[in-house]
Amino acid sequence: AFLSFDPLLTVIFIDDQTGKFVASSNAVSVLAALEVQDYENSFMTALENADLLALSRTVLLTSDFVRADTSNAEALQTMVAAGADSIIKVDDAGRAVGLVRREDTVARLMLKLAGGG
Repeated sequence: AFLSFDPLLTVIFIDDQTGKFVASSNAVSVLAALEVQDYENSFMTALENADLLALSRTVLLTSDFVRADTSNAEALQTMVAAGADSIIKVDDAGRAVGLVRREDTVARLMLKLAGGG
């Protein structure tokens, strides 16, 4: 059993063949799937078979992303629209290159508005 975990943890699914970002999920969703026996079996089978549709039946997935050159304001708008606390940044080839967290983005934008950055 998990005694503690980072609730902000983002699990990223990458295509083995292309290295491209496919989807992401949060720790709460993945841990919930692993704690329920029926979901754990379904989750692990879907993961082993790289079956995104079956995986989406066991955990909350999003395929939303932003490009590496996306502004903080645009990234925040995308997260709000997706109802997400974080979003993956991808390069021009679609490979994950970073993670944008809502709270960090809001803090940067507030600092900028206050004239500090």
